[in-house]
Amino acid sequence: MYADVLVYCRSPQRWPAAVDYARRLVEPGTGQVQLWAEATAPSAESLSRQAAWTDAVLLDGIQDLQQLRELIQAVARPCLLLPRGTDAPPSPRRIAVGWNGSLQARRALHAALPLLRAAQQVVLLQAAGCAETAQVQRFLRRHGVQPDCVDCGCRGAAGPQLLELCAAQQADLLVLGAYAERGLGEWDGAQTLLPILREHALPLLLQH
Repeated sequence: MYADVLVYCRSPQRWPAAVDYARRLVEPGTGQVQLWAEATAPSAESLSRQAAWTDAVLLDGIQDLQQLRELIQAVARPCLLLPRGTDAPPSPRRIAVGWNGSLQARRALHAALPLLRAAQQVVLLQAAGCAETAQVQRFLRRHGVQPDCVDCGCRGAAGPQLLELCAAQQADLLVLGAYAERGLGEWDGAQTLLPILREHALPLLLQH
């Protein structure tokens, strides 16, 4: 679990759900959640300053996907996005990790480690043509995580397929590298992410 999470939330109606979910990501009793509430979306520079000394950032209520991309790329922290709705999602106990071998996928995997260690199940969703899965599994086992692996056969823009696999695995969090180009596997990171951002029904953890 994380030691602290910064929550940026635009809508007062969403504050309780966003803060409640962030509390599920931090160490019980010692973890800290900081709420940053503004009616307008922050600039990349201001978000980077606010997030400089926090483990992760929860972004909620940013509908402009280009602006969201700029924030995620600038913040250099794992960014969590909630699905639409008013209730806080459940704690991340069944975590899916989208793996295409890209630099961003590796960063996302490292960024998610505190949550992966606390999860009951971790599933690697491997892109077609990705040969690094054995290395990833060994790395996770060294960190106390026993992952399952699903060869999803995804190619090109794989967003809808990944969401279907998450539903089939009953995942409650999807970890992805954000805005990656094609990695060692055969799905395109940038084109895969766009439909996920529009349609996701579970929380996302993204790292550029």
